[in-house]
Amino acid sequence: MNTRFCGQCGQPVPPGAQVCPYCGMAQGIVVTGPQPPKQKSKTGLILALVAVFAVFSAGLLLFLLETFGTIDLIRGYPALKTEVPTVTAAGVVETPTAAEPATAANAAVATTAEAVPDINTYVPPASAVSEYSGTITTKTYTNGSVQDTYNVLTLTEPIVAPVYPPFSNWLGNTYNTSQIRVLGFVDAGLIGVPVSLTGALVFDCSPNAPVVVVLKNVTSITAVSAAPSGKKIPFTRATASSDQGVGSDPGRTFYPSNAIDGNYSTCWMVNSTGAGSAGAGNWIRFEFSGEQTVRGVRLLNGNGWDGRANGYNDTDDLYGKNGRIKNFTLTFSDGSKQTFTAADAKEYDFGSNVFYFNTPVRTSSITLTINSGYPGWKYSTVACLSEFEAFS
Repeated sequence: MNTRFCGQCGQPVPPGAQVCPYCGMAQGIVVTGPQPPKQKSKTGLILALVAVFAVFSAGLLLFLLETFGTIDLIRGYPALKTEVPTVTAAGVVETPTAAEPATAANAAVATTAEAVPDINTYVPPASAVSEYSGTITTKTYTNGSVQDTYNVLTLTEPIVAPVYPPFSNWLGNTYNTSQIRVLGFVDAGLIGVPVSLTGALVFDCSPNAPVVVVLKNVTSITAVSAAPSGKKIPFTRATASSDQGVGSDPGRTFYPSNAIDGNYSTCWMVNSTGAGSAGAGNWIRFEFSGEQTVRGVRLLNGNGWDGRANGYNDTDDLYGKNGRIKNFTLTFSDGSKQTFTAADAKEYDFGSNVFYFNTPVRTSSITLTINSGYPGWKYSTVACLSEFEAFS
């Protein structure tokens, strides 16, 4: 006897039933014979596909959140959304990445990054005032059509400077430096000579720029009367653009060789014929026996006749009557040059006019060219130089 089966779900149908008791199908129950294979349910496959899609969507969403700085998946807390520039003590600008944790230190930088003080208006504490020694040089910075000239103090020795808030937020408590930019006016006579300055250190920590150490509120700048130091390097010859030759007084001469004879009571004098004010434009050249390493020079300014011979019992005021050298340029045998300003100092020995080079110079000669002078009250067209020395 053949069994009746449902043509829809394949379940056996009792004899005489017109509706399948399993699926409710009223049609297709006339199938007889062996039981047909059951249809597999698609519900499990659909659920599996939904689960895979949900996992993929969640992963993609978290990836996008981490990439654009909303959450840090690995560390489990909010990441930095803003890149905050940080200037290290070495003057290097660092920028935290978006995945960098928001530590307390980063938070401090983030909250103060927009509060970088304007060093021109910032008022430093009294504890920031100190004394610094070195040599001031003038530098020029050109940015397109804009040209900026500023003064830089090269320290005699590098220092470890204390750093006060708010600058310590970027640099820490100390900062190593060998050069300081000097704000404010500096007299031309103090450029290129050893000086001592008193002022307050501040730090230009502008974002995305190297750190600049600045000295402001300068209360004093004084030339350092340094005693001669280093070994004297003897010259073998001196020549000049002009000289006065033999003077009117017996025994007095004004040859270039007088400036290197070791006698502080003699001098070289520029010939007044055709000379500018106080000898401007004239030169005197000093030659060594060969190439030497020179660290600096010193000079005795003015006419030393009578005055220095008698301990400056200068009754004729030969120093004041005749012009003295003020601004001058030294030219070395390789063509390099350095310019200095001499003090109008009436002195018996070297003291005020000692000039140190920033770096030692290798040269076989030194040519001193007078750029300007201190005019004498009687002889304004001449200039005098009693003695000139170079030292190693």
